[in-house]
Amino acid sequence: MLKENQKFVCIAIDGIDGSAITLPLKMDLFWVMNEPSFVIKDIWKEWLGSLRIEEILNCGVFILIAQDSTNPGILDDESAELLDNALMFYTAIPFTGNYHMSNSCAITGENAANSTVIRQISNPNKYFSNENVSSSVFGKTKLMEALSISKALKAINENSECSRLLRGVNAFLKGLSEVQPAYRIHQFVRALEALLKPPIGQTRNKFIHRCKTFLKCSPDPSNTLGEVYDLRSKIEHMHDWSEAFPDISIKNIEQRAMLRTRQIEHLTRNTYRRILTDSILRENFQNSNIDNFWSQSDSKKMECWGDGIEINAIMDS
Repeated sequence: MLKENQKFVCIAIDGIDGSAITLPLKMDLFWVMNEPSFVIKDIWKEWLGSLRIEEILNCGVFILIAQDSTNPGILDDESAELLDNALMFYTAIPFTGNYHMSNSCAITGENAANSTVIRQISNPNKYFSNENVSSSVFGKTKLMEALSISKALKAINENSECSRLLRGVNAFLKGLSEVQPAYRIHQFVRALEALLKPPIGQTRNKFIHRCKTFLKCSPDPSNTLGEVYDLRSKIEHMHDWSEAFPDISIKNIEQRAMLRTRQIEHLTRNTYRRILTDSILRENFQNSNIDNFWSQSDSKKMECWGDGIEINAIMDS
């Protein structure tokens, strides 16, 4: 896979089982593999330690990107661009499902003079799964979806018209990087608000109303959405989140709060996944279009969005 005089970046991704995919697989600029296509030499084993090397080699999926270079032995703008592209693919994966990506590794190097040399090893951002939800199966469909999302992420990073959408993307990723459910739910609501753009003074009501655009409305999700918003408000103002449930017994408060966290994570992920995989739909959430989108009738918005999900189907399992 690696040719002579090429620079490369390989990301070893933990927390993902690639056994459902026939690997290696060529996808656009990337190779997806179930093992690295190079040897990690002893000097890196000394620097990183045998345990870390073992963790890297035990990762379930490896993403490789490479390009020809006249200066393969130098870390320069070419190397940085390869790393950016690889990290964009890595960052796209959590939008496709629930994965615990907490110990991944990005390896930068070159293949020259019949030898593979590792120049740099770094740790990508950590994204934690919801521990009460089974990990998603990472098959070829998810892989193709992640590639599409990575291209969308690159496009919105380069488009000033997508600055609000980008802030929402970053809030969702920030939520996934948090371990504590209270901090996760806070970021997921922020991510949705980036899309909903609720008017000041009507935030709670508009949050509930506009979220319904992305949902099946039977059974009515209003109570669920209201409790999610109230949880976020308590957390934002440094109150105990139990205050969001004055009518629930103490022993059931934690269970309810965890359920609402799972539900809003599912809604936020699905909403961003839809937007990032549909360029026409995505245009509605550009800075100059978002107010027009939300000024339409409910029926028109739902027609534009398509089928919604049933948030109350996410229960205690």
